[in-house]
Amino acid sequence: MYVIAMISRKGGAGKTNLAVHLAACAEGKGVATGIVDLDPQGTATKWGMRRSDNELRSGAEVISAQPTSVPRLLEAARAAGAKLMILDTAPHADSIAVDAARVADFVLIPCRPAIADLEAIPASADIARLAKTPFAVVLNSVGAQGARENEARQELQRLGLDLAPTALGHRVAYADAMIPGEGVTEHRNGTQASAEIEELFTWLWAMVEGSTRRAVA
Repeated sequence: MYVIAMISRKGGAGKTNLAVHLAACAEGKGVATGIVDLDPQGTATKWGMRRSDNELRSGAEVISAQPTSVPRLLEAARAAGAKLMILDTAPHADSIAVDAARVADFVLIPCRPAIADLEAIPASADIARLAKTPFAVVLNSVGAQGARENEARQELQRLGLDLAPTALGHRVAYADAMIPGEGVTEHRNGTQASAEIEELFTWLWAMVEGSTRRAVA
C-alpha cells in the first residue's frame, strides 16, 4: 500500500481538490483508495458524505481523523486491502504535516501561480525535507493565459524544486464534480480537466512505484 500526503502551508492551494479527484481517478483504475481527512474544515469529509449518498459511486471513502490515529488507520486500511491512502492535511499545522509526511511514500505540494503561494512553497518543501520524503510541487488553478504558469515554473526551478509535469487548470469542472461527491474523471470524463487528472495520476503512480521508500506506520 502506498501513502501520499497533500501538504501546503498556504490555505486555498488546492490540497483537497487534488486529494478527492486523484482518489476517484485511482478507483476508476481499480486501485482501492481511501482519504484520511486531517483538516478540521472537513471539506474532504463532506465530499465523502455526498459520495456515500450517490448510488452511482463507490470507493474512495473518506475518514475524518485526529493525527494520533493515523498510524492505526493506515494499518487497518492495509489489512483491508487498500492500495493507496491519501492524507489531506490542514494549512498552518506544521507538526501534523511533518507527521503525515513521515508516514508517506510521497508528498504533493499544490501551488497556485500567484506570488503568495510561491512565497509559501519553500516552507512547505522544508516540511517534506524534514521528513526525508520525496516530494514535488503541482501547479494548480492555472489560468488560460500561459505567462503566469511559465513564470511560476521558472521560479520553482530557480528554487531547485521538483515539479510535476502536469498542471491543473482553473476549471469549473473540478468544483462541479465535487457537488455529487464525484471526481472529475467520473463526472466529466473526456474533458480537459479529466485528462489533467489522468495524466497527473499516471505520473504520480509511477513515482511511488519507482520509489525505494516505503511508508512505515
